[in-house]
Amino acid sequence: MLEIDANKQDLAQLEQTLAAMLHKLNHFSNVELGQMMSDWQVNDMHRHRPFTMRSRHKASTKVRPHSLREVLGVKRYRAKLAGKRLPRRHPHRRWSTRPILRAALQSKLFTTVTEAFQRISWGG
Repeated sequence: MLEIDANKQDLAQLEQTLAAMLHKLNHFSNVELGQMMSDWQVNDMHRHRPFTMRSRHKASTKVRPHSLREVLGVKRYRAKLAGKRLPRRHPHRRWSTRPILRAALQSKLFTTVTEAFQRISWGG
């Protein structure tokens, strides 16, 4: 039979430790994970404006294959910045068969997030 003896002070300290652990996990998923994804796109992928969405308890990042300027073309890109509409002509779109993200970049993001998660201290 299992018997546990604890006083109120020990239980209060245990409750504080668990609350601190929960707070650290929430902060990691709400703030640090999204910041790491944005930093990863800026530093490793050399993106000027990374697209990282942070919502309640999750963060996600979209990796665009090309910049908006490359997709639209210079003339349409400038018109979009100026707020003008151009008539649509024969759109010439090219798609690549290569994967958008190299395996080396995926593994680097995975190791970065894993190392950051392991740095979370679970003590008080």
